[in-house]
Amino acid sequence: MSVWLAEAPNFGVVELLVILVVLAVVVGGVAALIIVIVKATRPSRPIHPVAPPPNGFASGPVPQRPPFAAPPAAQPGRSQEDLATRVRRLKQEGRTDQAIHLVIGETGMGHSEATQFVNAL
Repeated sequence: MSVWLAEAPNFGVVELLVILVVLAVVVGGVAALIIVIVKATRPSRPIHPVAPPPNGFASGPVPQRPPFAAPPAAQPGRSQEDLATRVRRLKQEGRTDQAIHLVIGETGMGHSEATQFVNAL
């Protein structure tokens, strides 16, 4: 018995990993072959076509909408003037700070940009 142990090969980590990889490839190939054989020998089931929905849409009929909606009516208290006209009017009334805040609110500019815009008008 000691003779067999003395003649046993000395496998290192690399050799053992190579053996495991080869074994995994062989086992995977056998499993794939079994799957192919089982699928080939199993009787096929007929495929039943799915009928399309009667209205053409799976979620139901598409709601009918008017092609274009009229623009919203002017709201009371809201001016239809453009921004520059409203800013000029506020400046003439001496309300420069409100004009700057109006520009900031309407355009999203920073305070310094809005001040430059108001001063340029």
